[in-house]
Amino acid sequence: MDLGWLTATPQADALCDDVLSRVLYHWTASATPKDPDRQPKKARQVIAGFLGAFLIALDTKPPRDLYRSWMDATFSKTADTAVRGIGAKAARAVRDALVALGFLEVVTGHRFRERAAVVEGLEEPVSLPDQATTHRVSASLVALAASHGVSDRSHFRPTMPVCLVQLRRQRKQGTKRKPDRTIELPKVIRESPLVAPLATELDRINTFLDSFRLTTVDRVPAFFGLTRVFSVPWNYPEADLAAYPWNLHGRLYCRGYGSYMGVKKRARRQLVIDGEVVSEIDIRASWPTAVYGLTREGNAAFDPDYWNDEDRDPYDMILDPETGQKIPRDIVKAASSVLLANRGVTLRRWPEETVESLLGDYPGLLAEYPAQRVGNGILLAHPHIARWKEAGGSCMTLMFLESQVIFGVIRRAMPDGVPAYPIHDGLLVPESWAEAGREVVREEFFKVFGCRPYVASKGSDIALGW
Repeated sequence: MDLGWLTATPQADALCDDVLSRVLYHWTASATPKDPDRQPKKARQVIAGFLGAFLIALDTKPPRDLYRSWMDATFSKTADTAVRGIGAKAARAVRDALVALGFLEVVTGHRFRERAAVVEGLEEPVSLPDQATTHRVSASLVALAASHGVSDRSHFRPTMPVCLVQLRRQRKQGTKRKPDRTIELPKVIRESPLVAPLATELDRINTFLDSFRLTTVDRVPAFFGLTRVFSVPWNYPEADLAAYPWNLHGRLYCRGYGSYMGVKKRARRQLVIDGEVVSEIDIRASWPTAVYGLTREGNAAFDPDYWNDEDRDPYDMILDPETGQKIPRDIVKAASSVLLANRGVTLRRWPEETVESLLGDYPGLLAEYPAQRVGNGILLAHPHIARWKEAGGSCMTLMFLESQVIFGVIRRAMPDGVPAYPIHDGLLVPESWAEAGREVVREEFFKVFGCRPYVASKGSDIALGW
C-alpha cells in the first residue's frame, strides 16, 4: 500500500488541517522532551498520505490493515514517491501522534514463526504463522472525516513516481521465487545519455496521461504514474552498470493499490477516461507471433500477415503428440509463457504457480496434460519457437521489444490528444479510438517484429448515467 497521496478537494484540505492542528496540540502538550523528528512543516504532507491510504484500505472488501514497514518505507529517502524526502522518522512521529489521539489502532504482531493459540470451539491449540504489526483506521477518524464530507479516497490524488527508470537484478535461476532487487542507480548513470532521455520521455508521457481522468465509475482515480523497469542478470557486476545497454525487460508499470494495471480484466473494462468508457486493446498471442517474425530469415514460407487472422489462433491449434487430441487453449497459453520464459528448449515440468492457476478448471492437469507433452505439442506446431530458443532467445529481450511497440502506440496517440494507458502487451484507450488504435498497434508491431498480429479490442460492459 503506497502512502504517497495528496489532497484533491477542499473537504480533504479541511480534514487534513483539522488533524494537523490536533497533532500539533498533542506534541505541544506532550510531557516528553522536544523530539527533533516532530517537524510541523512535514507533518501536513504525512497526514495527507496517511489519510488517503487508510481510506483506500477502508474502501476494500474486506477492509485492510496497513503494515508498519510499508508506512515507514513510503517516506524513506529511497522511496519511489514525491514524498521520499520527508524521512521515515518524521512520518513515524506523526503516526505515533495519530495513535495517541485515537485515530489509528495498532494490531500488535508477534515475532515467533509459530505460536500456539486456543481457538474458540476447539479443544486442541492451533499454530498461527507469525504476524507483522499493522495499523487500522479507528471509528473516531472515520467520523471526523465524515464531518468534513470525506467518505472515500476520491478526495485524495496520488503523487507521481520519482524514479521513472528502474533497474532490477533478476533472481538466480533455480532459487526460490522472490521479488527482484531494485538497484539504486548513481547520479552519473541516471544522467547518462542512455538513461536521461528514457526518463525525460516517460515524464512527458506521465504528464500527458495525468492530464486526463482515468477513474472507476464512482470517480476514484486509477492512474498513479508509469515507471519503466529494466533487468540485469543476477551476477551482473554493479561496477559495469555504466556499460549496461538497457535492452532487457523495459516494461511499463503503474504502481499503487487500485491502479488500473492491478485490477482484474472485468474491472479494468469498467474504467472511465474523462467520462468516456474505455476499450481494452489486446495483442493476441503476442510472444509466439513476435518470435515468428524474429525468425523470418531463412523461412521461405514466411508470411507477415499469417497470424493476422481472427480464425488462426496460435494457442488454439495445439494437439497432444501422443493422443492427437486438441489441448485446451488456456493450458497452451500458460505453457507457451513458461516455455518462452525458460532457458531450456523444452518444457520439463509445470511451475507451482501455473499449476495453482489451472487446477481449478483442470483438476486432472498433471495426469492428462503433462508439461513435456504439452511443450512438445507447441514446438511441433510452432517450430520457429524451437529455432529461436536454440539461437539463445530470451524472454527479457521479448519484453523489451514488446515495450517498444507499446511506446510507439503511445507516441502516435499523443499528438491526436488520445490517452493510451499501457498494460504490458495491450492498452486501455477511449472507446471512440479503439478501431484506429488496433490498426496503429498492428503497424507498430510490424516495425519491430516484421509481422502483423491479430489485434482485438474489448469494449466496456457498463452504461454511464452521468
